[in-house]
Amino acid sequence: NQQVSSLLVEGGGQVLSSFIKQGLVDQWVVYQAPLFIGGDGKSTIASLGVEDLSQALESRIYKVDRLGQDLRIQGGKNCLLEL
Repeated sequence: NQQVSSLLVEGGGQVLSSFIKQGLVDQWVVYQAPLFIGGDGKSTIASLGVEDLSQALESRIYKVDRLGQDLRIQGGKNCLLEL
């Protein structure tokens, strides 16, 4: 009997939102470049069906690193260490 204890998911907005909707995301890492694309750019996460902030899924940021001009932001649902 084998269980998955860790899984790296790299994908577009549809893939990421499907994992989030199913409650399968415990930790996440976002890389942010100092670029602005606007409304016609690619969405990081597709629609989660959230219509107002009371429905938003909560998470916590526990680490931010600067990589040159970019940021690596790490967080998760049940983080013990927060900034």
